[in-house]
Amino acid sequence: MNTHSIYRVLPGRKTAAGSIPANLTTLSVSLIGDRFEAVAVGRGAITGTWVCPTPVTGASEFGAAIKQAVQETAFRGTTAQLVLAHPRLVSVLTSAPPVRGSSLDKVIERQAQREKPFDGEAAWCHQPTLSVKGSGTILLHLFPRALLDQFSRACEKAANLTLVAATPATAVLHGQILHLPVNTNAAILVATPVGDTTLLVVAQRDGQLFLARTIPASWEGNAAHFITDLNRTLLFAGEQLGAQVEAVFLFDGGKGDLAPELQESFQVAVRRSPVELVPGYWATEALKLPSGMGPNLIGVEQQKAPQRRAMTRITALATAAVMIGAALVWGWSQLYIGRLREDIQKLKTEKARVEAHFQSLQSVYADLISMRAMCAKVTEDRPAPMPAWVLGLLSESLPNELLLKQVSVTAQGELWSTRLHGVLQPTTNSAPELLLSSAVSTLTNRLGQAPLFMLPTRSDTKSSPATDAPGLAQIVGAWAGRLGQANTNLLANVAQGFIVEGVIE
Repeated sequence: MNTHSIYRVLPGRKTAAGSIPANLTTLSVSLIGDRFEAVAVGRGAITGTWVCPTPVTGASEFGAAIKQAVQETAFRGTTAQLVLAHPRLVSVLTSAPPVRGSSLDKVIERQAQREKPFDGEAAWCHQPTLSVKGSGTILLHLFPRALLDQFSRACEKAANLTLVAATPATAVLHGQILHLPVNTNAAILVATPVGDTTLLVVAQRDGQLFLARTIPASWEGNAAHFITDLNRTLLFAGEQLGAQVEAVFLFDGGKGDLAPELQESFQVAVRRSPVELVPGYWATEALKLPSGMGPNLIGVEQQKAPQRRAMTRITALATAAVMIGAALVWGWSQLYIGRLREDIQKLKTEKARVEAHFQSLQSVYADLISMRAMCAKVTEDRPAPMPAWVLGLLSESLPNELLLKQVSVTAQGELWSTRLHGVLQPTTNSAPELLLSSAVSTLTNRLGQAPLFMLPTRSDTKSSPATDAPGLAQIVGAWAGRLGQANTNLLANVAQGFIVEGVIE
């Protein structure tokens, strides 16, 4: 389906009349009759212009001209736009129902296929028109779809360009009216010769369109026929559309003075258009049309083909980049996984070694805990040691007459049970029993004083069980020892022993 809304002519165009969009890159060509011209535009600036020196009539010649235009202008873009004035391009003024959007497109589609003056399917586009009669009307442009497809394929095949716009030349004349020196609300007719025919556009200075048509005559070839058809057009515009034309502008590049009969045949002023017809005019001015003034015979799908191809390329590049990235990531991940496996194996080995060492440490720790428990038990159950100074005090408290043979200290709670066992030193005293008793009393008195404060519980001067009845050998040994001494008055005191028991806090 074609693009039927005039607001889809040049995608992205939102500019005032008289300037090319800054972001536009395209090859704009015009085929006005059989004259082919091309203008290359890059980022809103004209980079080259070329005029074909030979007539262009068919699709094959059109393709050859496109190819040469690309070469001559060094164009590097991907799209082409066409301004068309062709014998088979017709413009029809028809009624429009009060609907919009897709519903209006369906209605116009049926009208286009019904009103086409040629065989085959019609490519079409439309423009809204102004009618003071109150009925809604549109200007319907019709062109054979087969021929338009040939032009599109010629662009694609010859120069690898996508034809994204095919604009009727009457739209350029419509845009020219915006710059003519007349009142804003004045209705103006602009005519330009195309071979043996003439293109006519009736519109207001503010851009409101009344009609556009092609008449089969020109003031250069058949002035009488041209005057007749032009008067009919003015009469139709006034009676049917309510457009009272105030001026007629003839646009032919100023090829000479107008014939006097042209001036005398109309009740309105007839003069030449002040716009200069320069090479590439049609192709350039089509790019400068304000938004909504450039109808397009090319369908939406074909208009968006460059964007889709660009998106496809971008998607393909992005996909390739993602795949390459994925392959690199996969390769790196495999290398990383291999290193991780080596590290895991090393960690397993280290783990086994650490576990074995841990088990050995656990065994040692268990032994230490057992020993610690044993030490704690021994330490807790062991009585507190008696200070060493106690033994020193015992030695100081012991009289010289006594000889300690055994000292026993036993803990009883917070008390110390002390047992002293000794004998009387050898003496010449004739009463050793009395001497022993006196020495033991002295000992017990000393032990009961500070700092020991021992409480005696037993003081016995009797012979100990081991010495109560000395044997013959002990007596003989004692006397034999005395024989070697200088003083032989010492008495044998083998059996004179003592036992002192007490308690020390």
